[in-house]
Amino acid sequence: MQYNSTVAKLLAKENITIRHGNYKTAWFDVEKRVLGLPMWKDMGKDVYDLLIGHEVGHALETPLEGWHESLTTLKGCPKSYLNVIEDARIERKVQSRYPGLVGSFTRGYKALSETGFFGDLESYNWSKMDLIDKINIQAKLRGLVDVKFTPVELEFYNRALTTDTWEDVVQLTLDVVAYTDSFKDEEENPAQMEQPNSNGDNDGTNAEQEEETTSSLEKEQDDNEDLLEEDTSSNSIDDEEDDVEKEEEVESNTLSSTEADDYGDMKVSVTDEIYRRSEDSLIELDEHNSQRIIAQDISQESLEIAVIPYDKVRASRKKNSEGYGMINHSHEYKPYIKEIKKSVYFAVKEFEMRKAAYQYSRASTSDSGRIDVNKLWSYKTNDDIFSQVTQLANSKNHGMIMLVDYSGSMVKTMPHVIDQLIHLALFCRQVHIPFDVYGFTGGNQANDVEYTYADGDFDLQDLSMPLLCSSSLNKKDFNESLQALFGYRQGMSEGGYTRSISDYEKLGHTPLDPALLVTHRLIKKFKAKHKVQKMNLVVLSDGASNRNYVYNDNNMKDIRTNTLNRSNGIDLIVDKKIVTIKGMTGTQELLKNIRTRYDVNTIGFFIANNNADFRSIGYDIVKSRTEGYDENFYSNLDELKSKMNKEYRSNRCVSIKKCMGYNEFYILKGGSSMSTDIEEFDIDVGETKNKLATAFKKFSHSKKQSKVLMTKFGKAVA
Repeated sequence: MQYNSTVAKLLAKENITIRHGNYKTAWFDVEKRVLGLPMWKDMGKDVYDLLIGHEVGHALETPLEGWHESLTTLKGCPKSYLNVIEDARIERKVQSRYPGLVGSFTRGYKALSETGFFGDLESYNWSKMDLIDKINIQAKLRGLVDVKFTPVELEFYNRALTTDTWEDVVQLTLDVVAYTDSFKDEEENPAQMEQPNSNGDNDGTNAEQEEETTSSLEKEQDDNEDLLEEDTSSNSIDDEEDDVEKEEEVESNTLSSTEADDYGDMKVSVTDEIYRRSEDSLIELDEHNSQRIIAQDISQESLEIAVIPYDKVRASRKKNSEGYGMINHSHEYKPYIKEIKKSVYFAVKEFEMRKAAYQYSRASTSDSGRIDVNKLWSYKTNDDIFSQVTQLANSKNHGMIMLVDYSGSMVKTMPHVIDQLIHLALFCRQVHIPFDVYGFTGGNQANDVEYTYADGDFDLQDLSMPLLCSSSLNKKDFNESLQALFGYRQGMSEGGYTRSISDYEKLGHTPLDPALLVTHRLIKKFKAKHKVQKMNLVVLSDGASNRNYVYNDNNMKDIRTNTLNRSNGIDLIVDKKIVTIKGMTGTQELLKNIRTRYDVNTIGFFIANNNADFRSIGYDIVKSRTEGYDENFYSNLDELKSKMNKEYRSNRCVSIKKCMGYNEFYILKGGSSMSTDIEEFDIDVGETKNKLATAFKKFSHSKKQSKVLMTKFGKAVA
């Protein structure tokens, strides 16, 4: 599938938006300045640039009534005649505007002609070909073909190469039609052809005929002073019937010596009709012989609606706190944070150890240039009497974006999820890793502005991504953000809060795929802002994404193809590249795109709300690693489940590498299983040595287990 943004970049100054989609043909919205293009097969860069350059030329120069699919007709101007003359004008102008397209047009038309887009060139009988077809072939193929023009026809061709305005195109079309009609009249009525009289001059009859023809042409031109007329008369019905006849008659991409005559009085450019028909073969089709669904990237306007900045979140939290009379838990916050910082030590330790290992493994040793007095005595036998210095490798700049699932199914687990979130935020703060934490939810109608969609837009499902906490906040706002989350945790733990702490944090459904689409933009901006070398994306969720949808504008039903099948997947344009989503959801494909394109370490934490969820995630893991269900599928599934149960009993956490689109994937059970509370080291005075050892061992094991998430996290991000 061919998709490239080079020409689109050139067009930025022209204020034109290019949208690739499920269209039958190219179209242009004059008012909104939107150029719609089908998704073409990959026939090479030159053909692609030719096709886009051609349509761009129309977008920049051709009025609405001049587009091939326009319902507006111009009296006396056959549509295909206009197409040929207008193509010559706009192609000359677009190549003059963008000289880099000249080579693409030449090579692109050569490739198309070799595949029969203009019929069988070698079989053409130039003497029997209509003038409009000669102009069409010569104007497009230029030096690739030598069309035989008569001196009079050559004048028309030269005019076609110098038309400047749309009015010039219309006038030349009328003149070509008149010339073609008069030429055919001469062939059909040879007795009326000019005959020399005895004096060598034309007789009066021929002079009168010539005057009558000229007068008729002038009258026809006068009748076309107002060229724009809607095709609402009975003639439009006749034209439609003619079009049907024309489609039935043109059955191949070859043009015989008599094929032009087969069109009779229809006044069409045969070569233009062959080319238009051949364009259908360029459209990309899937294995079901239909176009795949094409979805557009998120617009800047939608991005600003989706991502809620912290100041709006803070204002909404304050309003809800006052309006709902939420309990103030500030007196509990300080001792809580004090204990959290002790727990964070586990992740900090793992991170610093691995960072140091990276530095020492790449360390270099060299002489300092100073004499080592302890080696001076051996100067006669040892050349190395200088002090040495070890230079550690620079550690990479880390960065992190976290996405937290705020779906309704997380309600029982959310207190513990928030608890872990606070741990992670403090860890990043402790080791000076820049980070942003976003919630993601949908269906809560929290956004101040509703999304507006154009045809082909990816449905964001009312996505809301509030910024919950960030390293970019000042100390006061940072502590305030954590304290608000802690209050929410306490309220939900005690069963006292049924409402969210802000309008943007209401528990809704799970638009994970839309959130990942937005995250592409967030990561690019974040890496540039913080100059991050090792980027981490952490997704904490309890389930799969909602199914994906693409918006269809019913007003474009005549332009858009009707053979779309959502179950076949979606081709989503993300940051000017195609991401092929194979099924109803595309989490794995979107994560892979983030990982490979932006060099991101992807980490997933799956929170199983019950034992059934814990078992079913194994099925999804095996499925993500295989294509279909082979004979080893269920044996692999049984083996994975056994491993998961064994590891969970030991560590209360299952870790799996490279699955579901993640580099590291951790499975935990929700509810109290995620609690970070530590068993107290409680003993009685006078206990025996063995009982003391048992109690301490139990205390240490509890502490290690309850912080397993932090330990794993520290290893994963280092």
